[in-house]
Amino acid sequence: MAGSIMVERREGTFRRLLSAPVPRWQLLLGKVLPYLFVAVAQVGVLMAFGKLVFGMDLGVHPLALVPITVALGCCAVALGLLLASFAKSESQVNGMGTIVILVLAALGGCMVPGVFMPEFMRNIAEFTPHGKALNAFQEVMVKGADLGTVLPASGFLLGLAALFFVLAVPRFRFVK
Repeated sequence: MAGSIMVERREGTFRRLLSAPVPRWQLLLGKVLPYLFVAVAQVGVLMAFGKLVFGMDLGVHPLALVPITVALGCCAVALGLLLASFAKSESQVNGMGTIVILVLAALGGCMVPGVFMPEFMRNIAEFTPHGKALNAFQEVMVKGADLGTVLPASGFLLGLAALFFVLAVPRFRFVK
C-alpha cells in the first residue's frame, strides 16, 4: 500500500483527485479500505488453502479467527500509511517497509518459534503485531480458544492500528 501511495504521488493521481468535491478523509479512506479487504482476503485464502489442501485444523471455533484477521489487516494498513507518511520516494518506502516488516517478524516469533527464543524475546514478541497475531491464531487453531479469548489480542492489534494511524495522518501529504 505504501508503495502504491508513492506511485500515485509521483504520477499526480492524488493531485487530480484533490480537485474532486470530496473531503480528503474520504480520499484517504478510499485508498486504505481496498488494501484492508485484500489483507483479510489473503488470510482467508491461506486458511482455506491450508484446510483444503493440507487438512490444517482451524480449531474448534474457526470464527474466532475473523477478529484477529480483521484487526491484523487494520494494523498492516495503518503501518503502510505510516511508512508512506515518512518516505520521500518509492525506493525509500520499499527499503523501510522491508526492514520494518522483517524486524517485526523476527521479534514477533515468525522466523524462530517462541519456544526457542530467550524469555526477554518472548516478552518483546507480545508487543509486536506479528507476535500478538501469531499467538492469537495459535490459541484458536491449536488450543481451541473461542471468540472471547482472542478479543484482547484483537483489541491490542486495533490499538496499534489506531496508534499508527494517529501518527501517520498529521504527516500524510497527498502531494509532495
